[in-house]
Amino acid sequence: MIRLEQPSAPRPAPLAAVPLPTMLRRQRKRWLDAYQRCRRKLSKKAVHDLRVQSRRLLAVLGLARIVLPHREVDPIVRALRSRIKRFGRLRDVQIQRGLVKSLAPRRKDVQPMARFLKQREARQTRRLAKELEEGGTRKLHRELTRLEKALEHAGKDSSRSRRQAHRILAAVEAAFRQVKSRRHRVRADQPATLHQTRMAFKRFRYMVEALQKVLPGATRERIRAMQAFQTRLGEIQDVEVLLQRVEKYVARHAAEAERLEAFQVRAAQRLTELIRRQVTSMDELDQFWPLPSATIQLPGNHRRRTVARSARRILKAHPLPG
Repeated sequence: MIRLEQPSAPRPAPLAAVPLPTMLRRQRKRWLDAYQRCRRKLSKKAVHDLRVQSRRLLAVLGLARIVLPHREVDPIVRALRSRIKRFGRLRDVQIQRGLVKSLAPRRKDVQPMARFLKQREARQTRRLAKELEEGGTRKLHRELTRLEKALEHAGKDSSRSRRQAHRILAAVEAAFRQVKSRRHRVRADQPATLHQTRMAFKRFRYMVEALQKVLPGATRERIRAMQAFQTRLGEIQDVEVLLQRVEKYVARHAAEAERLEAFQVRAAQRLTELIRRQVTSMDELDQFWPLPSATIQLPGNHRRRTVARSARRILKAHPLPG
């Protein structure tokens, strides 16, 4: 487990302004680049990169949703989520093919299953390639550009910008509290509780990444540690989904049940070991949010507020997108 240096005492956060238009513009361009790479070739790396850039774009949109009316942001969020879901099916089968190769005690026992996954990947690739060819990004690009202009307009008022920064910081605090809440429900015999924690942590991590340049404590070391923590949770989910896929395969191909039994045992043992390691290191979460009591001085007649107090209300007032 990586130990990160903690602040000696809570300090006011110098988050006077969050450059949301610039953040959205840069992430839009990164997402478009990743999308174009997928159009050229739907490789495992290209699909993974696009999903990552999509999640990062969602994080910026989540921050924009705190500043702008939901009706201006939500249609874009729904469109992006839909794309992530479609690419997720291909990503899952690509991961499963790799796991079958690495976990199989004997390759010949899993050959029919491996062929099935290869054929499934080919079908998903053809379907996605057709969708990419027929459906462009022009509309989404136009909506994102419109949103950038709305954010620029919203940021012209310095006092309003200051209050927005406070709400954004409170939203990150609220996202971390949601992770901690899920963490306390984790049970080693219920992998779904780890998956729920992973989804909450993923939202928190991408928010911190998006704010890395303006958020105190969001060092490169801390970001790398967060990535490693999420990766370990992702490995658990990958093996769990693989076991579900094998069960479905065996239900349709009963003759293969005996041949796949050793593989299922091996995969289940791997899942148990991954869960054991992760459950014993869940306290690592406490290192990932460096400003639990940060404060911001608001302008005008607004009294000094604590981010921790605002965070108790921020999720209800501004629910975060996944």
